Amino acid sequence: MLKRPAYLSRSVILAIAVHVVMLMAFTFGFDFDPKVEKPQLALPQVDIIKAEIVDGAAIEKAKAKKRAEKKAVERKRRELALRKKRAAEEKIRKKKVAQQKVKERQQAELREARRAKKSAEEARKKAEQEKLKAEKKAQQLVAKLKAQEKAQIKAEAKAEQKRLKAVLEQEEAEMEALEEQKRKKEQARIQAQQDKARQAARQSQLQTMLMQYIAAITAKVQNRWRKPIGASADRFSCFVYVVQNPSGFIQQVKVLECRDGDDQLKRSVEEAVWKSDPLPVPADAALFDRELKFKFEPQ
Repeated sequence: MLKRPAYLSRSVILAIAVHVVMLMAFTFGFDFDPKVEKPQLALPQVDIIKAEIVDGAAIEKAKAKKRAEKKAVERKRRELALRKKRAAEEKIRKKKVAQQKVKERQQAELREARRAKKSAEEARKKAEQEKLKAEKKAQQLVAKLKAQEKAQIKAEAKAEQKRLKAVLEQEEAEMEALEEQKRKKEQARIQAQQDKARQAARQSQLQTMLMQYIAAITAKVQNRWRKPIGASADRFSCFVYVVQNPSGFIQQVKVLECRDGDDQLKRSVEEAVWKSDPLPVPADAALFDRELKFKFEPQ
């Protein structure tokens, strides 16, 4: 609790004393009867009024200061109370948050425990169902195996009869097959001989036709060839490379090499080949070759 200032007490006491003195002066020092003259107190009135005014201002200033100090104390008290209230509220809020977290964690643990229990129960039921299913399947398998064994015995007996019959039929078939194989082998031998003879005849025919084909080309080129004036060699021969289409039309001519022939003779042979376009076609299409090489030797 705050103490009252010492100067405030002295001011209040002085003001009270002045008021008492003035009251006594008015009471005992003045006579309102105009006929009687009484002596006046020797207190200067002006100075008393001034003292009273000064003391009153000091008192008001002291009161104002006291009120300000009281307000400041009250404000500090309210601020302190507000801080305490806020701290208490924050503490309560944190406590509630912590309690809420604990509650949520407990609820989560409870949910997890329930979920685990439910999963375990479902797993147990599923295992029981799987066990029953496996037992039923095993029983069905045993029954099926017994039925299969019975059917197998019956099938084996029937298969044995069928096998014996098949063995006899196979032996007969093998004998017939051997005879057929011998017959076909003989026919194949005869056919091969005939094919070989036909092929040889065909090759001979093609070879003859090829020679005739080359001779026809050479003859045509020979007819188109003219010996260059002033040629140095009387006897020469050249190998000629020709590219043609199936109709005999020449696409390319190249004189590869010449024996006893110079460049003038080589050009004359090339010109003769070009003048022979189109070349004769073979009597058999099998003899056609797009790239043809023949020997030219003028007669």
